[in-house]
Amino acid sequence: MEFYIYQTLSAVALLCSIGGKLLINKHIVIGYWIWIFSNIAWIVVHWIQPYTNWWQVAMYIGYIILNIHSIYVRHRIDRDKNNKETEAEVYEEWEGEEGT
Repeated sequence: MEFYIYQTLSAVALLCSIGGKLLINKHIVIGYWIWIFSNIAWIVVHWIQPYTNWWQVAMYIGYIILNIHSIYVRHRIDRDKNNKETEAEVYEEWEGEEGT
């Protein structure tokens, strides 16, 4: 029974990983959330295995953190884009903030 749960969860995680990444490539924000879900699913998949691969679990946690950061940055760009003409101006402003 546990084998079927493992296989089903692996299939769901795989499909969400690919689907989320395709949406991210098209700059659709929901793709980040789908990819976060797939990383959580992969963590569960590795957790229920007899021998947990802790390095891969750490990698998926890192992916989750990077996706949350990307959502925040994307939201900030969209918010600032309403006040700026181009994305380049937004990035120039951010680079100026980092130097101070």
